[in-house]
Amino acid sequence: MTMETTALQEIIYQILALISSGGIGIVGLEIKAYMAKKKAILGYEFDNDRMNRIIDNAIDYAETEGNKYYKIQAKKMAASDKLDAARYYVNKMDADKVAELGDKLDVMIDRSINKKFGNG
Repeated sequence: MTMETTALQEIIYQILALISSGGIGIVGLEIKAYMAKKKAILGYEFDNDRMNRIIDNAIDYAETEGNKYYKIQAKKMAASDKLDAARYYVNKMDADKVAELGDKLDVMIDRSINKKFGNG
């Protein structure tokens, strides 16, 4: 009877070890998936913040160019020229992102100009 009890205890121990290992593995996969999602979300937020900073700098650059133009020509730079100057600046900073955003970049720049200068 002692031999049967020992064998039964060994089987129970092996089953519990297998279940525990599986449980730990599942928890590990869930943690890994959570971390991957969190990294993607933080990366997206960082990318958006970075792009907004570049656009703000682009608007300042365009305004500076407009002021230079104003001083030289005694009139303000056209809004389309400012948009082109801002787009040029952003393209210098991150050409890949400009290509990815396409026409949306103009909308983002317009929105930032309106926010910054209260136009529209």
